[in-house]
Amino acid sequence: IYTTFSYAVSVYALNVGGFFDTLVKQKNLLVLRPCLSFFCGIFSLVSVYEAARYLMAKRCGMLLAPPIPLPSLHFGTLGCKTSLRSFPKTRTHLMDMALSGPVVTMMLSILLVYCGLHMTVNATPHSLMRMPAVPSGVVGKSSFLVSMLVMKVCPKLLLLPLSQPVPIHPSVLIGMTGLIFAAINILPIGRLDGGRAFLAAFGRRRANLASFLTLLI
Repeated sequence: IYTTFSYAVSVYALNVGGFFDTLVKQKNLLVLRPCLSFFCGIFSLVSVYEAARYLMAKRCGMLLAPPIPLPSLHFGTLGCKTSLRSFPKTRTHLMDMALSGPVVTMMLSILLVYCGLHMTVNATPHSLMRMPAVPSGVVGKSSFLVSMLVMKVCPKLLLLPLSQPVPIHPSVLIGMTGLIFAAINILPIGRLDGGRAFLAAFGRRRANLASFLTLLI
């Protein structure tokens, strides 16, 4: 909770509407209300991830341990670690359970980024002043997928200097956070969802090798 809320505060630190001055110099904590909404957005994405995994596990007759949150100082959260309390009946069941969370979260995150970019482009000057502000490189250059969406919706953003702060709708940053922790969890490493999916597809020996090579790289 602490790291996620700290991340929410950090994305508003460059806000052109005077967020930092209001919080630090005037000691007005009411300015943190948008940060709470941002926090709830990320928490909702993590909840969707875990709900999709739990529902698929229940459908496949598998039992899961309670999720353990994984904090991150850079992105607020890296999702949750969830152990298996029962063995899957088939490899297909393990594959379905492992991929359900990342797939659902990625689809929802892409939708959030796309809609958020549209709302940014169509926002009024007053609305832009209340939005988070991040360097343009964070949105335009940090991800190939997000860059393609930016090129489709607001291509002029790609022409700005990478370090120039630009106001962006919170949905974009929430969606990008969802893409990040879903992508990390889909890596073929150990007991991450990607590691379980790789194990189901190729067997334990190749899964161990893929995990070692991924960590080595």
